[in-house]
Amino acid sequence: MLEMVRPPEMHGPAAAAGPLTATIDMLEQDPTRPEHWRDFVAALAEAGLLEAAWQALGQAVALGLPRATAGALEILLRVQAEHGAPRNAPDATPEAEQPPAPARPAAPPPGLLAHSRRLFAMFRQGRHADAAALARRVARRWPGHVAGHEFLAAALEAQGRWEEAIPPARRIVSLLPGDTGARMRLDRLIGARGGVAAPGQAAGFGTATLPADAAPAAEAWQRANRLHREGRLEEAIAAYREADAICPDIAELKHALAALLQATGRLEESSAALARAVALKPASLHLRQAHGGVLLQRLLHEEAAAAFREALRLDPENGESLVGLASALKVTGPLSEAEAAARRAIALGEDSVSAHSTLGHVLQLQGRTEEALVCFRAALSRDPEDVLAGSGLLFCETHSGTATPAALFRAHRAYGEGLERRVAPMHHDRRERRHAGAPRLGFVSGDLRAHAVSHFVAPFLFELSSRGFELHAYSTIPSDDHVSAHLKRAFAGWTEAHSLPDEGLAQRIAADRIDILFDLSGHTAHHRLPVFARRAAPVQVSWIGYPGTTGLARMDYFLCNAMLAPHGLLEAQFTEKLVRLPFSTVFEPFRSEPGVGPLPALAKGHVTFGSFNRLSKVTAEVIALWSRILHAVPDARLMVAAIPDAAAEARLRAAFAVQGIDAARLVLHQRTGFDRYLALHGEVDLLLDTFPYAGGTSTCFAQWMGVPTLTLAGGTMQSRVGASLMAHLGLHGFIAESADDYAAKAVAWAARPGRLAEIRSTLRHRLALGMTDARRVVDGLEVALHGMWRRWCHGLPAEGFDVTLPTGSVLDAAADD
Repeated sequence: MLEMVRPPEMHGPAAAAGPLTATIDMLEQDPTRPEHWRDFVAALAEAGLLEAAWQALGQAVALGLPRATAGALEILLRVQAEHGAPRNAPDATPEAEQPPAPARPAAPPPGLLAHSRRLFAMFRQGRHADAAALARRVARRWPGHVAGHEFLAAALEAQGRWEEAIPPARRIVSLLPGDTGARMRLDRLIGARGGVAAPGQAAGFGTATLPADAAPAAEAWQRANRLHREGRLEEAIAAYREADAICPDIAELKHALAALLQATGRLEESSAALARAVALKPASLHLRQAHGGVLLQRLLHEEAAAAFREALRLDPENGESLVGLASALKVTGPLSEAEAAARRAIALGEDSVSAHSTLGHVLQLQGRTEEALVCFRAALSRDPEDVLAGSGLLFCETHSGTATPAALFRAHRAYGEGLERRVAPMHHDRRERRHAGAPRLGFVSGDLRAHAVSHFVAPFLFELSSRGFELHAYSTIPSDDHVSAHLKRAFAGWTEAHSLPDEGLAQRIAADRIDILFDLSGHTAHHRLPVFARRAAPVQVSWIGYPGTTGLARMDYFLCNAMLAPHGLLEAQFTEKLVRLPFSTVFEPFRSEPGVGPLPALAKGHVTFGSFNRLSKVTAEVIALWSRILHAVPDARLMVAAIPDAAAEARLRAAFAVQGIDAARLVLHQRTGFDRYLALHGEVDLLLDTFPYAGGTSTCFAQWMGVPTLTLAGGTMQSRVGASLMAHLGLHGFIAESADDYAAKAVAWAARPGRLAEIRSTLRHRLALGMTDARRVVDGLEVALHGMWRRWCHGLPAEGFDVTLPTGSVLDAAADD
C-alpha cells in the first residue's frame, strides 16, 4: 500500500480547514483511489501547503489520475505559488537554519487565481469543452501569462483536438523558452496530430528512454527538474550536467541543460549543447528551433536562418520556425523572403505578438511605415503590455509623417505610464547615499559593440574614465566583438545583462551603488526601460540612442544642446527635464576611411544629390519633396543607397515614377559592405536629409567623406538631429526651416559647385575640430553630472538647466552662408 503524504501539524486558519480535513478522512478510508488524492491536492493548495501538494500530486499520478486532470492541478499549483503562497510547509526547523527561499515570480494579475480554480473544477468534473471555452477567454484577457494557454492546451488535448491544441502549446513555449515540459507537450501534440502515438511521460523524462542501469542518471535528472522548478538554476545546471555525464547520448538531457544555460546567459555553451542534441536526434523539431533561437540571441543570424530552414524541412507549416526564420532574415535579407515567412506564419495560425511584431519590423525596414504600424498594433492587441512591441510601435510612429508632435508625446507617455503602473520604484536613502565625490555612473545599452552608437559613446566613455569617474556597463545583448573588447577597458565593471530579468538587473544596479544611470537606447532594440521604471538608481538620464522621450516620469533628464532643442520648442514633448550642453555630440570615425576626392559635379557637369539613410526614413513626403527638387534642377541625378533588396528598389522606382521622375535620373544601390558604402560618397555632391526622422550616423560619415547634408529642422527632436550636426560644424547654410526653404536651398547649392568643392576640401578638418574631441563634450557633461547629483543629494526635484562654458565653438568664425 502506498504511504500517504500527510500534511504537517497545522496551526491557525489551516487547522480549521474543513475541506482539507474531509479529504484526509477520505484518504484514510481508501488511499488507493486517485480521485481522493486529487481532492487532497486541491485542498492542500487551498490551504497554502504547496510542498505537500506537489508530493501528493505525484502519488495521484502514480495511481492513475487522468493526464488532463493532473495537468490542470499542476497549473493551479503554479498559479497559487505565484500568488505568494509558501511552497514549503512550516516545520520545526529554526528559521536561521532554513535554506534561503528561491526568488518568487511576480504575482499574476488579480482574478487569474479565481479563474484557475474554476477551470480546475471543470477538469475535475470532466467538463473539458466548458474548460476550453473559459480558458480561451482567460488567454485573451491575460495573453502574457501562461496559465490560460496551458489550461486551453490541456482541455483541447483531453478532447482529442490535437490540431487546435498546438497553437496554445506553441504560445506556452514562446513564453517559457527554457521549460522542457512545455517543449515535450508540444512534441506530443505534433506527434498526435500526425497519427503517431503520444509517448508516455514517466518520471518527467518525456520521450527519453534511459538504460536499465541508469538509475543514478534518473535520480540526477529528477533532482534537476525539481531544482529547476524551484528556481535554483545553478544547482539544477550541476544536476543536469551530472545526469548528462552518466548518459551522454540522451538528446533531451542536453536540451534541458541548454535551456538553463540559455536562461543564465551562457549562450555559447547552450548553443554547443543544442548542436550535440541535434546531432543525436536530427529529426526532433524542437531541438532545431531551440538551436535557432539561441543563435539569434548570439546575433549569428546566418547560422540561425540555417537552423530554422532545417526545422521547416521537418515541418514546413510550423509557425514558430517561420517567425524564427523571418527574424534572422530581417538582418541578413532578403527582406522579401522575411516578409513572406512572417506572413505565412500568421496565415497558418501563429497569431502571436512575435509574429506580428516581426512582420512590422520587416515592413518598416522596407520603408512601408503605414503597413508596419498596422502590424505593431495587431501585436499589441494580442498583448497590450508587451514591452518590445510597444516600443516598436513608438519607433515606427516617429518615422510617420502623419503623427503630430503632441500625438507622439501622448503615445510615449501612455507607454511610460503603463510601465510605471506595473512596478514600484526602488527607494534610495539620501542620508546613506549622498557624497561629495564624483557620482558613480552606469550605462545600460545593447549597442556597446560594433554598432553605430559606439562611434558616439566610445570617446566620452574613455574621457570620463580618465577624469576619475567610476563607470559600470550593463550590456543588454551578448557583447564579445572587437569593439566591446575595446570599450571594456573604460569600465570598472561590466555586466552581461541579457540573461537578467528586469527586476534582477535593477537589483544588480542598486547593489553596484550606481548614482546616475544612463539609458543609451530609448525605444530602440534591446532597451531595458522597465529597469528604469523601477528607478534602479537615484538619478536617471536618457541620451544618444533615441532622439525623443522615453515617456517615463521616473527618467529624470535628457541631454541635448540648444540647436537640437531650442528653448521653448520641445519641453512639452518630454517627460524628462532637458539639460542643454554646449556640445552634446562627439563622433569617432574609424580613421581608416579613404581620402576625400574632388567634387564629382566638376567632372560630370551635373550635380548628384544623394541619401544614405535607412529606407524606413524615406517617407512619401520625402519622395515628393526630392522629386520637386529634381524637377527644378533638370540635369541633376539622385543616388539612394542602403536599399534592402530588389523588391524595395522596385517600389522606390515606382514611387518616383508617380512623381514624374524618369528612372534614368535615379542611381539606386542596394545595401553593401562598409568600404563600398564609403566609396559611394565620392560620387555624390550634396546629401538630402530625410524628415521627420533625420539622419545621424550616416550624416556624420558623410561629413567625414567631405559631403555636406541639406537638412530640414522640424518641430521634433528626431527632425532636428541633422540641424544639430550641421550647426556643430558651422554649416548653418545647410539648415532649412521649411519644405519651401529646403527646396530653394537645394536648387541654390546645385548652382554653386565651386563653393561645394571648397567646403568638400575642408569638411573633414571641420569635423575633426568640431566633433571628434571628446574633451569638449565631457567638459560640459562633467558640470551637468555634478549638478544633477547635487540636486538629488539636497532633496531637490529634477529641473532643466543649461551648462555654459567660458569658450565658444572653434568653428563660429567659419560659419557658412
